[in-house]
Amino acid sequence: GHAVKTPIGYMPTPEDIDTRGLDIKLENLKKLLEVDKDMWLQEITSIKQYFQKFDRLPQEMKDQLKALEQRIMAY
Repeated sequence: GHAVKTPIGYMPTPEDIDTRGLDIKLENLKKLLEVDKDMWLQEITSIKQYFQKFDRLPQEMKDQLKALEQRIMAY
């Protein structure tokens, strides 16, 4: 199948998902695969709050979260 690059990673195209046997319209499938910027910004805020619970956290985790936030903000 095919994939499209999004701020949260590669996502399949709706046309490449096998929906045989499912009662789902293409427009609904497209909606399910959308990246909701506001929702992801809320999730990033929640993750930041969670990270504060730890005295030591690998820098890579902080860096990845910051990079995600930058990608979402630019989206």
